[in-house]
Amino acid sequence: MFQTTKFTGTKKTHFAESRSRHALLLTAAAGLTIGLCLTASATDTHKDAKLDIASGGSLNIVNSAGSVNLHLGAGHQILVSYTVHSDKVEVDQTSNNKQRVELRTHALADQKPTADEAKVDYEVTVPAGISVNVTTASAPITADSLSGDIGLSSETGQ
Repeated sequence: MFQTTKFTGTKKTHFAESRSRHALLLTAAAGLTIGLCLTASATDTHKDAKLDIASGGSLNIVNSAGSVNLHLGAGHQILVSYTVHSDKVEVDQTSNNKQRVELRTHALADQKPTADEAKVDYEVTVPAGISVNVTTASAPITADSLSGDIGLSSETGQ
């Protein structure tokens, strides 16, 4: 037996339906891509620095939130790689005659970042024999194979 189906309204061809779906998918994909690009560029800023340090010098890092990972390196430079997760905080780098290097995370004037916005993640390679002091409020700290005086302090991090 044959079954008859009655169509009401307008009837689209298979080709027209396929083109409509394809156009809709392309529009959605383009919108998602633009949205992701704008979000990533507006929030995360990655920076790298090479800071000269004298033998027996000291490194001081003050970071309220985010991770601090320290690694042993060679030579006479501290290699710093950090990611700031909002435009409400920044990192100041200071050096005093290559004897003392300081990295300090702070909120910009008139900004009140949330805990997530205040995060700055550090990866730092330190030459042997450099004294290291890291102070955080809520950031985990890891130190791998460092030599020299080491002071690590975190209120709620690990």
